[in-house]
Amino acid sequence: SRLQMQPGYPQPIDKLGFPTNIEKIDAAVFDKDTRKTYFFVGNRYWRYDENIQSMDEDYPRNISDDFPEIDEKIDAAFQLNGFFYFFHGSKQWEFDPKTKRVIRVMKSNSWFNC
Repeated sequence: SRLQMQPGYPQPIDKLGFPTNIEKIDAAVFDKDTRKTYFFVGNRYWRYDENIQSMDEDYPRNISDDFPEIDEKIDAAFQLNGFFYFFHGSKQWEFDPKTKRVIRVMKSNSWFNC
């Protein structure tokens, strides 16, 4: 394989600015419009500024404070066409980060035209 691990990696996640008691991240999504990466852990999230390579101040925050109607732990996330897609089990939310509103709730397998 031509893919190789960069020297010095993997690194502990506390190198990104997480507290040392955080051992795993449930989900992460990169917002290409703002160049921020959102990391979800339990019912909280952190926001990382890719431009300055540092966690934003005043984080972590409760997911429900900034992502209303997302009432479950987030298992996976991605961004497409300006929307965030959050997943938990068989449930999926389409979320508009500009208006901070859930656009619709769907089944996770809707991407497979099931």
